[in-house]
Amino acid sequence: MIITTRPFYLLFIKSLGIKRCCSTKYEPTYIPTTFFQKSVLSLGSSIGMLLDPTRADMLSTLGEVTGHSALQFMAEKIIQNPEGQEILREKPRINTKTVDISFLQSLPEDTLGKTYYNFLNVNNVTPDSRMDVQFIEDVELAYIMQRYREAHDLIHAILGQPTNMLGEVTVKWVEAFQTRLPMCLGGAIFGAVRLRPKQRHQYVTKKSTMGY
Repeated sequence: MIITTRPFYLLFIKSLGIKRCCSTKYEPTYIPTTFFQKSVLSLGSSIGMLLDPTRADMLSTLGEVTGHSALQFMAEKIIQNPEGQEILREKPRINTKTVDISFLQSLPEDTLGKTYYNFLNVNNVTPDSRMDVQFIEDVELAYIMQRYREAHDLIHAILGQPTNMLGEVTVKWVEAFQTRLPMCLGGAIFGAVRLRPKQRHQYVTKKSTMGY
């Protein structure tokens, strides 16, 4: 397991030992919504997540419409850090257009880049799977939410957690403490309810030893 003392959303793309194969500027995809519409989206996505925790679209929507205060908290943390300031200036993306996956494969096993590559390969996932932010008007906050999403697999890799329910719940606890996003806290709490008895035992053991 890779050890880092920084919040995962402060992991700059260069920290992965990655070569940027092209320059991709963050372009917001904002959809205007009223307070009432956001309330409906919040309720609907909450119900959707309770019925089916695997619905990434519901999870993304819930995070956006309920996460304003948490995103402001994250923005303050980012601004206080020189590397975070660089992140906000450059707004780097983490996807297959900006990350040289073959280069990551060539890195030594004890590097973050190779750990990230191994996670993607073993779990058959791609950095391109993260949805674009749609319901956050402020460009800086929208980027921070996008950054959180694209760094999600990094925290999986750093913690050595798979993409099953146990792994997702464990990661959600770390994200909840680091980001204060209500969606993460809800996922950690309600996701744990769906764990099987053996997974629940592993979950309690891991949660007590991971040093949140």
